[in-house]
Amino acid sequence: MARRQVGRDSDPDLREYLLAMAKAKHGALRFTRLRLRNWRNFDDLDIRLGARAFFVGPNASGKSNLLNVFRFLKEIATLGSGGLQAALSERAGFAAVRNLNARKPSDVEIEVEVGTESHPALWQYLLRLNLHKKQPTIIEESVRHAGSEVKTRKIGPDDDAFLFA
Repeated sequence: MARRQVGRDSDPDLREYLLAMAKAKHGALRFTRLRLRNWRNFDDLDIRLGARAFFVGPNASGKSNLLNVFRFLKEIATLGSGGLQAALSERAGFAAVRNLNARKPSDVEIEVEVGTESHPALWQYLLRLNLHKKQPTIIEESVRHAGSEVKTRKIGPDDDAFLFA
């Protein structure tokens, strides 16, 4: 018997139902916090996001790099997009997304919180990337819901980098 994938693009009616249930229970979900470490020109950034966010600044101050992280997350999460490797290739490779000043730790870290006004940290997602055996690799990935771990994976020193790419 073939297994049926449920989620994202597999069943639009189910997806809409689940989104409607989440919205009815908690209100409209949105990004409420963004934390970046070693992402492009950001050494360490931690911002809370309101219902509306305006990013204003001079040229080359990082506005596009800030918005690019949301595109990056969308690309790695979209079914059939090619995942991490394709998202990095679109940006000229891992070296192009890692901050030039990155020292130790040199991991690229992206952490987002998704929630509502009443529950701003309903969901948390953490993604840590670095080179492992010369391959861009997910060093750690974690999903939490209401403070409880849903899924976590970490690469060990003997793990195959391609299992985590």
